Amino acid sequence: MKLPTIKPGFFRLLLLLLTLVLITILIPYLHWQQRWKEDLTTLREQYVHKDIHLNHHPDQADLFDRRIDALMKRLPYYYPDNDRVKVSLLQTLTEVGHLHNSMGFSQTTILPFRLYWQNEKLYVTAASAPYRQVMYRELIEINGRPLAPLIRQLRTVIPHDQEQDLRALIPLYILIPDILHGLQWIDDGSAISLTFSGVNGSRIPLTVRPIPVSAAARNLEPAAQSTSVLPEKKSPNYSLASFAGKHALYLDYNTCTEDLNYPVNQLMLDMQDSIHNLDVNRLIIDLRGNSGGDESLFNPLFATLQSIPQLHHRVIVLVDRQTASSALLHAVTLHDELHAVTMGEPAMGSPNSPGDILPFTLPNSQITVYYCTQEFRRAAYSVLKPDIPVQYTIEDMQQGNDPVLNAALHYTFLSRS
Repeated sequence: MKLPTIKPGFFRLLLLLLTLVLITILIPYLHWQQRWKEDLTTLREQYVHKDIHLNHHPDQADLFDRRIDALMKRLPYYYPDNDRVKVSLLQTLTEVGHLHNSMGFSQTTILPFRLYWQNEKLYVTAASAPYRQVMYRELIEINGRPLAPLIRQLRTVIPHDQEQDLRALIPLYILIPDILHGLQWIDDGSAISLTFSGVNGSRIPLTVRPIPVSAAARNLEPAAQSTSVLPEKKSPNYSLASFAGKHALYLDYNTCTEDLNYPVNQLMLDMQDSIHNLDVNRLIIDLRGNSGGDESLFNPLFATLQSIPQLHHRVIVLVDRQTASSALLHAVTLHDELHAVTMGEPAMGSPNSPGDILPFTLPNSQITVYYCTQEFRRAAYSVLKPDIPVQYTIEDMQQGNDPVLNAALHYTFLSRS
């Protein structure tokens, strides 16, 4: 039987089609890789000169250079996964830097919870309405896998100064779908399988859909709050309250950012009026949850406290694992220079680590990488540990108790000689 003759034109057509297919595949790959190489090259060439720590430590700068070079060599294996590249970049920053050597992951969604780290476990302290049944429950699995290996991975990804920092940051990073995808824990961020602990050893499986980051604040229903504090002068950034029968004035300082509708100078005047008009024998300054901002904003408070003799040695500062950056430095100044008593748990970061951060944007990915411009040496210690350690537990949150504030209200000051 005679086989049909294949005309030469057929092979030319087939070769042309194969060439077009290869071009279609190859061009996007080369473009993706080239854009990342340009970003990483820009970062390698400029970041070490911008960041004061790397600029002053050639060994760390050399390590940073080698890690970026290794990341560029791995790019072919990551294509086309941007999240894996970002996670690897975070790991590089974590290995050679400090708490402030970080980057904006540019995530658009987040899992609809807030979590709290206690005894190596993660508990839900806020949830959007569809998932309220897991309030105060422990998160035990993601995609059917226990959390311990994921937490070990996160330790390499999260820039930090000390172990205490991770207690605040792991509960945040573990909720970012892009991070989970970059660590290869999930394939698709549109719906994620989570498992929570139930009563009597039962399990609560949920398929959870992330929500926009911009909607998180208004959609997450928080844990029960203590109602013992009733602010008299209030702003989202800071508020002032007094306690009937407690002879205490309470300054809740949430962020080191001025509220133009309630300027800090007016806050100081209101505080002075309250101290003079009420029988105040202590000032409680609550810096818990304050992640920093403008350090100079607090200067009027230091001047005010120094001018009020009745509050000398009678200031209590509340700190926790989220007291960081400028707020940490405020607590150090109040403790070391104004002899304030600190209560709560160790603060985030170190008073002796680099700070005064500035952003650096990569040209193609538009990722923002942060670097430090100033070295700080503010204390003889590297960790701000409270004078009076007080634990704040998931059980306290569930019951609406605030043991740290209660300890401050009932603290007995030592007599001064």
